[in-house]
Amino acid sequence: RFLSPEWKKQMGMSDPVKLKEGMIVPPGRCDGPLDILIETVDFLNNADFSKRRIGEHGSMFRTNIGARPTIVIHGPEANEFVMQTEEKKFEWKRGWPPTFPELLGTEGLIFTDGEKHEILRRLLLPAFKGPALEFYFEKIRDITDKYLARWEGYYQGSEIQFLQESKRLTFEVAAALMLGYNSSKPGAEEEINDLSEKFGVLADGLISPFAMTIGDFPGSPWRNVLNARDSLLQHIEDTIVERLGNDDDEIDIVVNRHHADAAATTGGGSAAAGAAVAGSGSAEPASSSSSSSSPSSSSENDPFYNTAAYGRDLLGLMMASRDDEGLGFSVEQLTAQILPLMFGGHETTSVLLCTAIMAVSTYPEIMEKALEEQRRLVAENGGDNAVTMDQLENMPYMEAVLYEAMRLYPPASYSFRYITEDTKFKNYDLPAGYWVWVSIVEGHLDPSVFKNPNKFDPERFLDGRDEREASRFAFIPFGAGPRKCIGAALSLMEAKTVMASLLAKVLMGYGAGPGPVIHAAALWAPEGWLQGHQLQSARLACYTGTPVIM
Repeated sequence: RFLSPEWKKQMGMSDPVKLKEGMIVPPGRCDGPLDILIETVDFLNNADFSKRRIGEHGSMFRTNIGARPTIVIHGPEANEFVMQTEEKKFEWKRGWPPTFPELLGTEGLIFTDGEKHEILRRLLLPAFKGPALEFYFEKIRDITDKYLARWEGYYQGSEIQFLQESKRLTFEVAAALMLGYNSSKPGAEEEINDLSEKFGVLADGLISPFAMTIGDFPGSPWRNVLNARDSLLQHIEDTIVERLGNDDDEIDIVVNRHHADAAATTGGGSAAAGAAVAGSGSAEPASSSSSSSSPSSSSENDPFYNTAAYGRDLLGLMMASRDDEGLGFSVEQLTAQILPLMFGGHETTSVLLCTAIMAVSTYPEIMEKALEEQRRLVAENGGDNAVTMDQLENMPYMEAVLYEAMRLYPPASYSFRYITEDTKFKNYDLPAGYWVWVSIVEGHLDPSVFKNPNKFDPERFLDGRDEREASRFAFIPFGAGPRKCIGAALSLMEAKTVMASLLAKVLMGYGAGPGPVIHAAALWAPEGWLQGHQLQSARLACYTGTPVIM
């Protein structure tokens, strides 16, 4: 089985690429009989893989991860070359590890390329900017307050695994903003716990190629992952049908909609997406009898006024989209968008929160500056410590802390692409058929851009010193160019809300007695910063009652 062409195709494997005469490729281990095994095992087991290979071969090197001949590059010039200047020569869909398209499908925004991606992005963008963010803020703050109260109530001697807790928090936020999850309805807590647990199984499966390698059979790890994914997809589909209510005509439009030219497009999605965009700006929902909520007003500042019949969230926005014939997305297409967006919408933010907590609890001077900024905002708000949307726009130091956390601990370590057309970069050939990985980690540690790059120093992002000014492609925690993460502003807003709310608790001296221990697991630690040792903070003890343990 492991040698069959079908299995190799499923795993996204490739035979060695035959180089054209005269081609000069970067040095590295790629073509030898044991290179696949050596490189793959080393990559999966060592966070400093790229750093060591750069030391051996230089800033560009070849490797072979999982039978995928790969060229790894980094730095502002490489980022701009792959993500903008020549981005049409690098395919996004085939660049991902095989578990991602297998589990999340290939029709979602994050897996599409070219015109299809542009159409979908235009459709979804209103749900991730401007008025929509203001609309989301109160939901984010309410969910944050719920979790802060829960942490405060944990008994003495208990432990909080903060990475797990932050994933639960950000998943609940994603469910509320994308699927309209309502924590006040009966059984809501059990429902979100069940969904969050299944999403955790799915997320583990995405980064576990060995589970996919072993295969799908009763009781296998991969079968468990597939079952979790199927349960999540079914929940999304049930939510869609529930919102449509009993309007048979409307269900027929959404469930059975097929364009004649859809078969000519990859996966049948492009034509549908284009049709949906055509009416997304002004078309009223076809049915108001299935309304799950009513718009409070017809204000132009209400981003969900025309979607209220289907829900004031991302799903409602998509369900309300219609073309000139009154046709919209099918249930399958709606589901294909929601699941990967939910993954991207909570996984990266949870890692950011964890690393930001690590930073402020590790360095007393950073904690004090962050607290001083919050004291100023509370004073300006008449002593009220409740975080407001206006305050989020006036937190330059907190924003700098989050940026610095993302620089040293980028939520995604690499950006993956598949080379579709021969090209050149820095005197080396990048042959079609290779994969190219942009190392975000190594780019963020480039001493030519960031002074003393292993030091945690938020002030490198403040006015008067902002080191990003050297190149707009130097700092790319959310990617860059046309593929920049559509939810970047939402993720940053959510992280600022949680951090500001937590620091407000510190200022008020909540939980001064003994309380729980918080563990914030690190993915990796740059040399000279955390160095993997146990860290404590007396300051956050004001809130938790005991030192915060990393």
